[in-house]
Amino acid sequence: MTQVEVCGASADKVQSLIEEHGELLYGLSNEGSVHIFGPDETFEEPRSGRFRSEISMKLVDTTQLGNVIVSFSSTPSTQDIVREKLRLLVPGLVVVADEQSEGRGRHGSEWISPEGCLTCSIGVVLPRAKAELLPFLQYVAALSVVDAVRSTEVGSQVPLQVKWPNDVLINGDKVAGILCEGIVVDGDMYVSVGIGINVTNENPTCSLKGSLPASATISREVVLAALINSFEPLFEVLKRDGFEPLKQRYYDHWIHTDQVVSLENREGKKARILGLAKSGSILLQIIDSGEEEELDPYSASLDLNASTLRVKSTS
Repeated sequence: MTQVEVCGASADKVQSLIEEHGELLYGLSNEGSVHIFGPDETFEEPRSGRFRSEISMKLVDTTQLGNVIVSFSSTPSTQDIVREKLRLLVPGLVVVADEQSEGRGRHGSEWISPEGCLTCSIGVVLPRAKAELLPFLQYVAALSVVDAVRSTEVGSQVPLQVKWPNDVLINGDKVAGILCEGIVVDGDMYVSVGIGINVTNENPTCSLKGSLPASATISREVVLAALINSFEPLFEVLKRDGFEPLKQRYYDHWIHTDQVVSLENREGKKARILGLAKSGSILLQIIDSGEEEELDPYSASLDLNASTLRVKSTS
């Protein structure tokens, strides 16, 4: 049975959640239970293996983001919860799951979320006038992951790098992935920013804990709070000023500076990665001709090990 916990930022927030959205929230689990509480709640029963949202809430220091954290013992997808069931709580909403049965990445690929993986979705709104910033949201999320880990007590030396367009790596292995999905409501873009971070699980690739000294400890709750605290100010900069003020910080961590790649489906042509275009696409220079070309994340994917940029055929 699915257990759902809804943690509000304060007693007043808990009361407003019950009064304004009680029917919606209590309907999240048909067979299990739904518990709505504040960060100072004490629990008599052990919650072994469950995400402790009250721990995260006490560490959150934001204006709005994370004022509601909804955690599921199990759900098909945190992305779908944000977009389809709890959109009325956006912005400010964060959804976490101990287990996902239908987690997904780009192009419909499966996202495995074993025990120890922080699986969450952040709900944000891009106003109609800022819709062109949507491609940059995944880059902001990646930068947020790096900043979050580096801000923790034990994570300042973790060698994180950003891989285009939506992965965070440790020594070439994927430790975090990002998926942004949006729907238009009354002209505005409601976006669910899905983020999966391997915190203590070594499989299927690597984890944050695996890169720390043996005596160091790190938890999903601490990482989520740090992620929320990092994401909100970066997202506000994006909405106000665009991605340009954040670009150099992003480049400081990305792994592709002057990387030469082969273009699959392009008769063996090679290109040098120049950076990000103003559109949010990756900007390339074709080596033979010197011409510049943009490829968006929906039409291309990068195989880092093979140094190959796979370009979807248009035929």
